[in-house]
Amino acid sequence: MFNSTNKTSRIIWIILIIFVVMSAVAGLKLFTENLPKKNNASQEAALQKDTHFGLDKIGNLSQSGQTLKKFGITWTYKDINPNMPSKEIDDFIKKAEDLEIVPVLNLSTADRKYPSDEIAWKNFIQKTVDRYDGDGKNDLPKLKTPIKYWHVIQEWKVHWKGTAEEYVAFLNMTGDTIKKEDPDAKIVLVGIAGRAMEALVYKYNLVKTPAPLEIQGITGNQDYENEMKYIFENGKYDIVDFHSYEKNYFIEAKVKLLRDVYKIKKPIWVMEAGGPFLKKSEGYTDEISAQFLVKQHVQAFANGIERYIWALGTAKSGGVWDSEPWINMPLLDTKQKPKQSFYTFDVLVDKLKGFTKVENLTIKNDGPESDYVYVFKFIKPDKTVYVLWADAGAKHSIQFSGKSNVLVTDTITAPGQKTPKTKSFSPKNGKVTFDLTANPLFVE
Repeated sequence: MFNSTNKTSRIIWIILIIFVVMSAVAGLKLFTENLPKKNNASQEAALQKDTHFGLDKIGNLSQSGQTLKKFGITWTYKDINPNMPSKEIDDFIKKAEDLEIVPVLNLSTADRKYPSDEIAWKNFIQKTVDRYDGDGKNDLPKLKTPIKYWHVIQEWKVHWKGTAEEYVAFLNMTGDTIKKEDPDAKIVLVGIAGRAMEALVYKYNLVKTPAPLEIQGITGNQDYENEMKYIFENGKYDIVDFHSYEKNYFIEAKVKLLRDVYKIKKPIWVMEAGGPFLKKSEGYTDEISAQFLVKQHVQAFANGIERYIWALGTAKSGGVWDSEPWINMPLLDTKQKPKQSFYTFDVLVDKLKGFTKVENLTIKNDGPESDYVYVFKFIKPDKTVYVLWADAGAKHSIQFSGKSNVLVTDTITAPGQKTPKTKSFSPKNGKVTFDLTANPLFVE
């Protein structure tokens, strides 16, 4: 038998142990309840949205009563610097959230040089990231969508007045500060200028289209290429950006330049896109603008570009934007009325949003890129959509197995047209033949 004294002591010890354990559990619960709560629901919702399509200069689109929500646009960006009032940044974030768009913030010093006060710059970055990172601590009140992507300088060298070495030091310092505050953040590299990249495409013979006179003069710009190579090799970044203002079929060649020549393995975004890069005297029309909008997006996605942000939602007055060809490319005209490209954007996103894979079935020949028959197969969870066109005209057949009806949707190109023309075909022996023109067709 147990000694009664020992038995009492054991009971007391058991009670004490239970008390200590329960206190520890209660304390842990209290501690975890008071930890900053991450905005997991908002982050998850943002991640679940289709993220391929983007649009900038969005102000007048919403002000004019045209809604961006129906477009399914998910990305836009804003330039910020330490001299910008915090309320202006807050208002932009809130406006983007109201439109269900995820912003990317583009960081720059006020004078576009390496900061004279590194501590002040780091403090600005730390506080800015802390306000928008969505960790529940010091966040913008009612923040819905955390900022996880930070673009360090918009374009080389237009938006940077220092050397490549100074930029790399600035990039790495800024990126380290961002990731110290938010380890999940991603850094987008300075954008490569579209015309300079086009010159490099010619230098490495990546296209068949003859070089125009204005490009021939800069194909030997070795300094620009050396600077970009130094940045590629010495910078710390997660995503590469190039700018895509097109007048020809060069998107595939530009991706080859990055992948095959410079051996870049990082994801590729386009933070600025527009087209056609033409003046009216060079053949620009609103009809061609609508066609280019489809062609550029389709070629970008087919070549693995993850984000493609159309930089000109609305015409912008003042400076270079108030002149050709910039004034021609927006979705709204100078009177803020929707052009054919505005309604085409709606069709484009509706047809392709949610795609998981793209197959490039383009038929190439010995001529320039404009002579090709362009065929792309977009695979979506619920269906497959083909996009086809041929500037020189061509007949092309597609085999459809098990389909009794094929829907064809035209790109919107006629003045005043708001909805696309559609037509249904019944495959013969499982096949449909199309008469292709420069106007892209959506086939499903």
